[in-house]
Amino acid sequence: MPRLLIVNPNSTVAMTEGMGRVAQSVIAEQAEIQTRTNLGGPAAIEGGRDGVWAGPGVLKILTEESYDAAIIGCFDDTALEAAQEVCTAPVIGIGQASFHAASLLGRRFVVVTTRQISVPILEDNLQKCGLWSRCSGIVASGIGVLQLERDPLASKQILEQTAEKTVQSLRPNVLVLGCAGMTGLADSLSTRLGIPVIDPIVAATSLALALTRMAATG
Repeated sequence: MPRLLIVNPNSTVAMTEGMGRVAQSVIAEQAEIQTRTNLGGPAAIEGGRDGVWAGPGVLKILTEESYDAAIIGCFDDTALEAAQEVCTAPVIGIGQASFHAASLLGRRFVVVTTRQISVPILEDNLQKCGLWSRCSGIVASGIGVLQLERDPLASKQILEQTAEKTVQSLRPNVLVLGCAGMTGLADSLSTRLGIPVIDPIVAATSLALALTRMAATG
């Protein structure tokens, strides 16, 4: 059975646990899910400074653990390029996986993320993976990463309102949830909006499992 490792770049254990639950529900008995929290990192990753702070801890975990594929559980794809340089097993970011999934599900997609400080990072990441031209916009909801964990009901209401306004104005084919803390909300939001909504943990877990199978048959 393949082993999938989810590394949470921030130090919030509850967020790690939430990602693990969703990932396990996606793959059922097809793989073993392992989760690790970067306890030396910031409580949340909001902006480039937090990403730089979290990077060494992420790389330490990835180089010390054993796995068949790994997932960096931050939508900024913290330390992804460095991880792909030093790790022999596949390593993907949840942002990276979500962008590619969205591009396959529709011609145009939008991203609804947390705060404005994250928008330039996501723009750069879309440029790097060659999908910027497919994105109709990146919209900041104003929700803080830790707010998603501490006040999920209010956060969900803000997210729904932001998503509805975004879909009405930009008319995308697909909407991407741009934060690991938004995992578990895609199904209800998709029903509300009438378009596919990408859960970043679902996208990354599904892709990571597929990569282990491709590597095994390659």
